[in-house]
Amino acid sequence: MIKEISVKLKKVPSYIFLTGLSIIILLPILYALSISLKNITEVYSHPLLLIPRQPTLSAWKKLFQAIPAINWLFNSLYIALLGTIINLVICSLAGYAFARLPFRGKNVLYRLIISTLMLPLAVYIVPLYIIMDKLKLLNTFWSVAIPVNESVFGVFLLTQFFKNIPQEMEEAALIDGCNRLKTFLYIFLPMARSSLITLAIFSFTWKWNMFLWPLIAINSSKLYTLVVGIAISVGQYETDKNMFMAGAVLIVLPVIIIYFIFQKYIVRTETTSGMK
Repeated sequence: MIKEISVKLKKVPSYIFLTGLSIIILLPILYALSISLKNITEVYSHPLLLIPRQPTLSAWKKLFQAIPAINWLFNSLYIALLGTIINLVICSLAGYAFARLPFRGKNVLYRLIISTLMLPLAVYIVPLYIIMDKLKLLNTFWSVAIPVNESVFGVFLLTQFFKNIPQEMEEAALIDGCNRLKTFLYIFLPMARSSLITLAIFSFTWKWNMFLWPLIAINSSKLYTLVVGIAISVGQYETDKNMFMAGAVLIVLPVIIIYFIFQKYIVRTETTSGMK
């Protein structure tokens, strides 16, 4: 009994720290939600109130009436989903190749690819723009959906996972008549479900939150993502702070929902891939 109390007391500082950190992270989101439910008078009232006195949805109605937020929302969903699918295909194939296939220069190539994780988008945004221009993909959803920086992380994640699968399982599949492709499809991919879901969450989040590259690659306002569209609209409706706080909440909401639904897969992947 005393031991249990002692163990629990040792965890108290950790709980206090994590609670404080959660409050720091959640407070801006909750305050943005609060402002989105206020009328414009309460937004500029002093002192600032976290809970609106007269909650109203007028800011949300104006968000969908004054600007094409619904259209931008569907654009963001389409780009994020398309980019996620492309990323999963590329990363799973590359991860399997680096983890299980013997070929000359594999380790050098793998380290070279992983080293690009240190490069910010600004370093290669000009050559990326030139490539997309040559491929005639600028001002299309494909220019934003094609993986940019998250693919390298995905290759690393899946390579680490595939390396941990026992060699005997692969040999048994090959002996039973499976070729490399069938072994990959029927043995490795089902076992990597948690890692693939984790990568899908990260990829979707990155694509959803991208700002600089969509701003450069897309010129038509009809093709804007939600993040870019709301950011550009700020100058036109500068006084409507409550409307843009509603837009900010709309941007954050899908990511939070996806994380809470699939968070168990993230924890499981960190354990099995050796990242924890």
